Amino acid sequence: MIGIVVGLIGALLIIAALKIYKNREPWFFGWSVTLSILWCIGFFPLGLLVAVPILVICFSRRCEFRVSANAQQGVALNR
Repeated sequence: MIGIVVGLIGALLIIAALKIYKNREPWFFGWSVTLSILWCIGFFPLGLLVAVPILVICFSRRCEFRVSANAQQGVALNR
């Protein structure tokens, strides 16, 4: 039961990061999709209610999850 509550809080934080704070890091996309799929499998009826909105948001805005040219240049300068 505690795991479900913690997962729901995490799902709300994912939605807030996507909608309010506009977090568009490529790693964030991968982890959000992975965790959503695990929710669908692990907590079948409730998991669909939690994971499907996250998956819809992620895949509908998939083109926004790109590394910007400035970020790539910053990585190259740090090497």
